Amino acid sequence: MPRNALVNGAAALAVMAALAGLFQNCAGGFAPNQQQDDQSSSAPPDAGEVYAPGDADFFVATNGNDNWSGKLAAPNDARTDGPLASIPAAQAKVRALVTAEPNRARPIVVQIRGGTYRLTSPLTFTAEDSGTAEHPIVYQNYGDEAVELSGGRVIPNWTRVQGNLWKAPIQPATWRFAQLYINGERRYRSRYPSAGYLRIAGLVRQGDPGGQGCTTDSFSGDLCLDRFRFNAGDIQANVVTNFDELEVRLFLKWVS
Repeated sequence: MPRNALVNGAAALAVMAALAGLFQNCAGGFAPNQQQDDQSSSAPPDAGEVYAPGDADFFVATNGNDNWSGKLAAPNDARTDGPLASIPAAQAKVRALVTAEPNRARPIVVQIRGGTYRLTSPLTFTAEDSGTAEHPIVYQNYGDEAVELSGGRVIPNWTRVQGNLWKAPIQPATWRFAQLYINGERRYRSRYPSAGYLRIAGLVRQGDPGGQGCTTDSFSGDLCLDRFRFNAGDIQANVVTNFDELEVRLFLKWVS
């Protein structure tokens, strides 16, 4: 098991859905004599065209910088200019270009270099990002480089407990997640018991010992929805010391 694990977040799904119609694989591209400009174009450009690596208005790369112009596909030797570091930064550049060139008659192309781009919030495209028939807006990967957008967060500092059991500190401690990915493959989080299930010993009602101040609803009446009774020995205080961090999954059986 590697030292780093990736937690897959819902943000990635939202982003991929938003970009489904914008990204395209660009294994091929225009030959030089196929490029169009404002004067030679006699028909609206095709947003479905595939553009050769480097044939773009802006570039995004994992070694980029959002303070750079984004006009270069790689950082210059002095590292004073180069690609942007994030797609939102490219999006802002594209919007500014649309405003600056309202009569533009050729596509606006953003090429994204290979690598993983981590998103801390969903990436949203609106009508102002769609371009026009005269200047469609195209986001595509750079050549055949593989691009991954991820809403996940990396968990570093793994240590082996024993065998195949590993652990890592979670920061902040209040962070909750339900999916764990390692090298692109989903892995189950540690659980207790390792096999099978513990059984609920009983339900709790408001009038029961330990039922004071519990959460109820009109459907359940006085039945507590936020607590239950467990069997002696199932949860041992001398083994479990971080009760505030425990996550309990309940599986209910419905009988008609």
